[in-house]
Parts: sequence; structure tokens; C-alpha cells
Amino acid sequence: MKRFVYTLAALLIMTGCSSMTPVQRGASAGALAGGLVGGVWGHAAHGITAAQGAGLGAMAGGLVGALAADSLTQEPGYGKKDEAPVVTPPPAPAPPKRYRTVEK
Repeated sequence: MKRFVYTLAALLIMTGCSSMTPVQRGASAGALAGGLVGGVWGHAAHGITAAQGAGLGAMAGGLVGALAADSLTQEPGYGKKDEAPVVTPPPAPAPPKRYRTVEK
């Protein structure tokens, strides 16, 4: 039963991340990395638990990850809809040349 629950949770997490923006992906990756580092730090530190360290690390990592992803996506026109290119019509053809006829 536990295996089914873990598999279902993993599938839900993977499908939930498919429509995320780059900033949200950066925040998620930062929170995961921060939680791991914070958990190790909290376990080794004196006065806080590993869970408290993981929570603090996840918050700090999420913030740093979101800021880093946001700064990387600051391009001119990022997030704007692509506009259709404006095509100018070709110039009108030149009028036909008129020749004078010389009468003899």
C-alpha cells in the first residue's frame, strides 16, 4: 500500500511541474536544495532540529532560486506575446512607358 501511495505522489508531483514558469521552476529547485542543505545543517547545529533546519533552508533556497531564475529571464520582451510580423505590400508596378511615334 505504501508503494502505491509513493508512486501516486511521485506521479502527481511530476505532472504538476510540467506547466510551471521558469521562475517557479527555479523556486522549486532552490527550495529542494535549500531543504537538503538546511536539514544537514540543522542536524549538525546545536539548538535546532533537522526538520527546523530543513524548513529554514527550504524557505531561503526557494527565495534565492526564484530570484536567480527571475534575473536570468529578464530579457527584453520576455513574457510578451509574439506579434505577427508586419508585411508591407510590394510597390506598385511602374506605369508603362509611352513612346512617341514619329510620322514621316
